[in-house]
Amino acid sequence: MVCFLERQGSAKGQKDKIDIIALLQLNNFNFELYKKILQKYNLENYQKELNNLVVDINELPELELNQYQYAKLKKRVLKYLK
Repeated sequence: MVCFLERQGSAKGQKDKIDIIALLQLNNFNFELYKKILQKYNLENYQKELNNLVVDINELPELELNQYQYAKLKKRVLKYLK
């Protein structure tokens, strides 16, 4: 997330965004562990940044996610980020 925020708007930032969403697509991504790590290291602001990243995207053809498929993923991810 740090790299994405620093490189946002560049080609590398786009690649970071794709990588982050690809990780979130994994069925075994552990959102509870993610939140615990953020809390432990006082990095809760990254949860908000991830939320913003997920909300700002409508589709991601690089991962073969059309609007409908991405909307399903977005709904699932946002449920865990609240």
